[in-house]
Amino acid sequence: KYSNKVNFVRYNALDNNKKIKKYIKEHAITLLPTFAVMIVIAIILALTLGKKKEKYRMIPIKIIAVVLVIIEIIKQVQSIMKGYNLYFIPLHFCSLFIFFLPLFAFYNGKFKEHIKSFTFTACAMMSIFILVYPDLIYGASDITTMGTRFLSFHTVVFHNLVLFAFILMIALKLYNINTKRDIISLLIGFSIFCSISAPMAQILKTNFNNFFTCNIAPIQAFVDTIKNSIGYTLGQTIYVLIVCILDIVFAFISYGVLRIILKLRETKRIKKPTSYISIDETTNETK
Repeated sequence: KYSNKVNFVRYNALDNNKKIKKYIKEHAITLLPTFAVMIVIAIILALTLGKKKEKYRMIPIKIIAVVLVIIEIIKQVQSIMKGYNLYFIPLHFCSLFIFFLPLFAFYNGKFKEHIKSFTFTACAMMSIFILVYPDLIYGASDITTMGTRFLSFHTVVFHNLVLFAFILMIALKLYNINTKRDIISLLIGFSIFCSISAPMAQILKTNFNNFFTCNIAPIQAFVDTIKNSIGYTLGQTIYVLIVCILDIVFAFISYGVLRIILKLRETKRIKKPTSYISIDETTNETK
């Protein structure tokens, strides 16, 4: 038997009384209407900015990126003042957007397209999770207390802004598919993320990206059984490797979904010639 003490804020993976549901009524009455409003705004922006240069189409993403950084700084400062919890260290999957969304919006260097590939796919992954299984991202308590508790406000607003950014990236044509470049970007990006976040989760005993424990109780109970059978070190190593592999697999699944969405959009554009961006497998040029 082993002692599994871990830094958590919302979920205690060892609490079998905590049941994570796909949707709860709080999500239904807040997330779904919000998503609809995002779509409407994205359509309006596409109609007004869709044919302009990228620097103008990128303005909404720049605003979102700045807001994300500001509310994250406020969260970190507030956390330090109240007694810092290691869970707030930005080594979670969601923390990637603090760094990469600003790079997506403002960086124009040599690796611009690689950063755009990685960021766009990461946004897709987050968007799929928040739309399909939102209770894994934030729960009822975050929604009901977001007006009185900044941490809850940050959690809800942060993830919804990432979802909005993803919708705008599609609507404003801010990304072109290039299979070779995209595969390289995803493999390198997630390999670096896993190589940093996974070891730090073990060192700090803090559940970054579920690398220390699983926040779905039944799965964690199974993992605990395996560890008790083969030993903690080997069991934990296998668990971490599986999480890393699943991250990369889900990234490529999300990328595949993106290809379908963008190709469908492109097919519709071909029927009515416009100045919209096309999907180019060999270059990053706008057509």
